[in-house]
Amino acid sequence: MQLTNVTMNGVNLTNGEGTATDQSHLTLQGDNVVNHSLLTNRVNATTTLAGNLDFGGSTLYNQSNLWMQNLTMQGGEITGAMPRTQRLLSLASGDASSTLVNAYNSHSVLTDATVVQSSLVNGSGEASDQSSLLLQGDNTVAQTTIENKKNSSLSLSGNLDFSGSVLNNNATVAMDKLAMQGGQIINNGLLQVNSSSSTGSLINNGNILLSHCPGCETRTLTVNGDYVGNNGTVTVATNLTGGEQRTDKMVITGNASGNTYVAFSNRTASNAPVVDTVKVFETGSSTSGAFVQQQRVVAGGYDYQLQQGNDTDNHNWYLSNLKNGQHLTRPEGGSYTTNLAAAAGLFNTRLADRMSSSTVVSGQNSSSLWLRVLAAHSRGQLAGNTASYTADRSLTQLGGDLLAGSANGKDGYHVGVMAGYGK
Repeated sequence: MQLTNVTMNGVNLTNGEGTATDQSHLTLQGDNVVNHSLLTNRVNATTTLAGNLDFGGSTLYNQSNLWMQNLTMQGGEITGAMPRTQRLLSLASGDASSTLVNAYNSHSVLTDATVVQSSLVNGSGEASDQSSLLLQGDNTVAQTTIENKKNSSLSLSGNLDFSGSVLNNNATVAMDKLAMQGGQIINNGLLQVNSSSSTGSLINNGNILLSHCPGCETRTLTVNGDYVGNNGTVTVATNLTGGEQRTDKMVITGNASGNTYVAFSNRTASNAPVVDTVKVFETGSSTSGAFVQQQRVVAGGYDYQLQQGNDTDNHNWYLSNLKNGQHLTRPEGGSYTTNLAAAAGLFNTRLADRMSSSTVVSGQNSSSLWLRVLAAHSRGQLAGNTASYTADRSLTQLGGDLLAGSANGKDGYHVGVMAGYGK
């Protein structure tokens, strides 16, 4: 059925019967006015919307295939499965905003679309919902709110004019070569950067994942605007191997503020030469404490710390093994040094430690049994004062002769047993 230049008010229009063999097709084209009505596109049916559509107060409930081609729609709501493929969609609100709802377990695609002064909702928020929405190509989503509900996934790629718009993410947003201009992202879930991308201003209450697969190429997330961390996290992969420096990075053109915890996925090869410093965050300006290292990072013989640049470079943040001009040597070196020293000399004894000039006599029997007890404390610093150490050690040894004698009356020999415990 094809409707052209029609006016309907308070109508209930259903396309299809919902049967497995149904191939019903409804087309609205030209200049149509459909107000305060309900349109239902049943399972296995197809509805095509084209031209100008005044949809004020109306709802289109889509259960199947919905095509929108060169459509300009004013007002109303589309819910259920949104368009699976799309040439051009223009939603002009006028006095009433249009609403697109990608409902429970729906999977939709917007390609080269224009959405203005509208509302775009992905998913229902139910625990079992697996709705997905993909924006690809050259899209304009201006003065619009996108709500990505829990358990849903939103994928963004290509060019996206997001002027005056806000994306509220409560689930997962994947970005793949995204070039977003303007707008704001409020992240309460996961932002997964699959390849280098750019966004508008960003508020991070959740997690930004720059690295999520071993061996992947490094990624740069560019925030064209201000960045605010509300105890969110950023996960960064870093390779500190000399000559193959590969580290994910965030570039923030505006101000970085708040508090963000930074987790590093260290991919540095063991026993490889390492670099001293890599840049992780590049900002227009930054407050102190904007980025906080979440866990220890080590490479080679060094500890690495996330540090804000100096007075002339305090807008950038670096992962470095240098502090006040000195290398941050791993403290394990002090432990290794003291352990080696203790192991080398703890059980060393002199003849005088094992023998006495006097003999213990009990009745008619004499004994050569001896006991040695030792306790010591030491402290010091490694070369260059790069690490200090303290060590406590104790020792208990017990021994005695089993056989003693002399070969010529001028020498002597002793054969015995000894046991010891030290720490």
